[in-house]
Amino acid sequence: MTKKELTSKVEDLENEIEQLKQDYYFDIRNKNLEIYTLKQQLKALVYKVPSKYLTENKNTDEFRISQFNRNRAPEEQVSTIKELEVKIKELFKENNNG
Repeated sequence: MTKKELTSKVEDLENEIEQLKQDYYFDIRNKNLEIYTLKQQLKALVYKVPSKYLTENKNTDEFRISQFNRNRAPEEQVSTIKELEVKIKELFKENNNG
């Protein structure tokens, strides 16, 4: 190859590198825009779809009772906050004695 051909080849490769850099930049920009759009859509969806786990007041008696009753046999479940307090005291007495 002649010097002129080599110079032309180098210029072509440099141009190709620049084109790849630009393509990469725009691909990344487009992906970031897509991510931003998806995040916004997800936020909108979360606000549209009510969820008791996101909005429920975790200090209510009903919530405390439901959490206590979760994964318990029906005969061990409680229905009032008074029953709940009694059961919890019993459980702590058992754990401290054993």
